[in-house]
Amino acid sequence: MFSFASTRRSLHAGLRLGRENRIQPNIRSFTTETPPLPRSRNFARRLGYTVTALGVVYVVDTKYNASAVVRNLRTLWTVRFIPTPL
Repeated sequence: MFSFASTRRSLHAGLRLGRENRIQPNIRSFTTETPPLPRSRNFARRLGYTVTALGVVYVVDTKYNASAVVRNLRTLWTVRFIPTPL
């Protein structure tokens, strides 16, 4: 009679070696490490993302929101000149 359990045990018997007999794979051979990017390049990329995001917000605001964000920022800019009582 055929038994899967006995077959499984016999297949894995060869894999159950002591720690000292196991071959450890070299993890670095599986991954390709790229050198880190220079800080100026990271800064330029972040600046590009920020400018693009602000541009998208501005276009959407002027097109669909009647420039509400721009008006609020303009109001805050003007209010900063009003003196506050101490």
